[in-house]
Amino acid sequence: MGKKGKKTTPDNPKKEDPNADRLQKLLFAHCNQQLKDGVKMDEIINFLKNQKLVEDFFKKQKNPEAVSGDGPNEDKESKLKKGLRLIGKFNIIILFTFLLFLTALMGYVGVCHLLDVNPLKYFPKIQEKRCLIPVNQIIKEMARPLADCAYCSVGDPVIEMNEIPSKEEFLKVAYLSKTIIIRGGVEKLGIKKENLTIDKIKEIFASQPGGMKAVADYSTFTAFTSHFVYLEDALEAVSDDFIWTEEKESWYFGWSNEHLGASKKLRKLFPRPDFLPDEVDPTGFDWMFIGSPGPGVPMHLDFVKRPLWQAQMSGVKRWEVFPVYECESACPNPVVFTVYTGDIAFVAPHFWFHKTFVEGKKLSMTIGWDY
Repeated sequence: MGKKGKKTTPDNPKKEDPNADRLQKLLFAHCNQQLKDGVKMDEIINFLKNQKLVEDFFKKQKNPEAVSGDGPNEDKESKLKKGLRLIGKFNIIILFTFLLFLTALMGYVGVCHLLDVNPLKYFPKIQEKRCLIPVNQIIKEMARPLADCAYCSVGDPVIEMNEIPSKEEFLKVAYLSKTIIIRGGVEKLGIKKENLTIDKIKEIFASQPGGMKAVADYSTFTAFTSHFVYLEDALEAVSDDFIWTEEKESWYFGWSNEHLGASKKLRKLFPRPDFLPDEVDPTGFDWMFIGSPGPGVPMHLDFVKRPLWQAQMSGVKRWEVFPVYECESACPNPVVFTVYTGDIAFVAPHFWFHKTFVEGKKLSMTIGWDY
């Protein structure tokens, strides 16, 4: 047996529903209007006896839009709240998925580290890339610390020396962010130019197992104004007896070397100068540049932490350097200087925009590294 409802008594009066009373009045008004419109009383009575129609009628009358003028706003608010709830649930799902993925990735890397396994060996295409996310010049410039323009306020921007300085003498100017040129420095250091020719460099890289491949895999080959794609192609096209004529298209390329065997042989032929500061990092990369007469390195700024030096082993090269943007009003603009065969130039490429031009009729070949 079902539960019996409470009886209506004087002590327990039946509570009247104001909404139901309002709906009854609406229904009564509707029936009166039907009579005025000519609908017969029998049809209205049949309509009222049909429970389903009455239920549908009351449902329609309960619609806030039909009963109250505030209905549409209330409906919009409810939809907005429902949408916000869905967005919140969606964000929670995304966050949970990200945390789950991050936890799984960290666990995977941790297990691989524990077992001494390279996790990237299963993803050869990713492993071949040196950088998963490339960084362009705009991002580098945004992240570059502002320069202290005081390096332009005292003395000439180019310091020329005619003799090899002592360590103490060089240390006074080494980190002033000025260009330093030691005229005839290669010969005065006892370096024989014939030991560091283009053919000798080709021989060094060819004699080292994986020497050429190391440049492609781990180092940087920059074509600049040349059409070369790989170091092998570039070195195959040049030699000490290369003859360039003005009818030929000019070109310029350079590369860094991270092959330890090749670097060891190069530095035996051109050891680190004794006057360089003691804190110089001996593991800095070797850099070589070769170019025909004409445009060399286009205008750019190197995003490095230390100055570099170059020995001009052959040819003549003109440099044009420009201060970084924040120092344009404090520094001379531009600064032009020329290095000849046998000169050594020390440049701060992270404080000066620079470009080069190979002059004369001979190929330009330089070698050096950062300090």
